[in-house]
Amino acid sequence: MYLYSKLQNLKKPINISFIGCGKFVSMFLAQYNQLKKIKIDSIIELDIDRAKKNCLNSGLSEETIEKINFADNLDKVIDREIDVYIEATGNPISGTIHAKKIIENKKNVIM
Repeated sequence: MYLYSKLQNLKKPINISFIGCGKFVSMFLAQYNQLKKIKIDSIIELDIDRAKKNCLNSGLSEETIEKINFADNLDKVIDREIDVYIEATGNPISGTIHAKKIIENKKNVIM
């Protein structure tokens, strides 16, 4: 309950960035419209068109998708105001490289 109450008392949303936009992220996106305190800032995916299609197929509106920053490289978003990066590529080597870079930039990462 404590963590839940802290979340309820937040004044601003938690900005997140996904690295990868495959099956795991699609399951998250399907629930995104119900989340009030989480905002997707960026999605990092090599195939940006596929990422946008996954967003649309998961139930995000075109208006919501237009507000998301899509990039094909972590370096393009590392300096944005992102609270948590979610590494979801499913590739252990890429994931390790991404996590190292995120941690070196003193940011939070979930793998």
